[in-house]
Amino acid sequence: MSELTIYVTAYDRQDMVNLNVEPLNERVIIFDDHSAVPLKSRHEVVRAERNHGKKHYWQWVTVLLRRAQQESGHVLITADDISIKPGAIEYAARQLESLPVPSMINLLNDGRPKCWNNITRKPLNRHLYKAGFVDGCFIAHREAMDVVGWYINPILLSRWRGHNRLGSGVWQQFTYRANSYGVGIYQLRQRWFMHGPHESKMNPEERRRKKLL
Repeated sequence: MSELTIYVTAYDRQDMVNLNVEPLNERVIIFDDHSAVPLKSRHEVVRAERNHGKKHYWQWVTVLLRRAQQESGHVLITADDISIKPGAIEYAARQLESLPVPSMINLLNDGRPKCWNNITRKPLNRHLYKAGFVDGCFIAHREAMDVVGWYINPILLSRWRGHNRLGSGVWQQFTYRANSYGVGIYQLRQRWFMHGPHESKMNPEERRRKKLL
């Protein structure tokens, strides 16, 4: 498997860090968005000086991306509340290496055939869909990150005026750039990475209204 670093966004979920992140044997860097009690891990932890919340999350993700830019190898971004089956990371890396460069794979298969645009996923092979969006759990060729950019543009507070249920807008913006720059976007067909039924820290109202699988 090619060199790979895993970047984990985290906030106030030490129990899920213990369950989902601690068992990982790969190189892992956890980005703690200023949890009330600082997160602890045998892996490296980068702690924000303040909590960014949903409306300034783009700033914290840019910190993560800038750090990833300084590293080498492919990039896998996930969150503290994503459970990862044994062998899933190796499986995802193999699928990435089978794809043309530059590509990225949305690792979550939460039932949404499309998101943020009109690109509906279509089966590519028994492992992958050809898809149109990535969320905050994906693996990417380093070259794909170079093309899309190691940053998130500022997201204006006016986004939430009268629409407070909207998400952070971070991966929506990232998806739009990936599509516009011609990066191949795919999605795992099998559920090797899973988001549980717990309450969302970022979008509690929306997740109560629209459950993810």
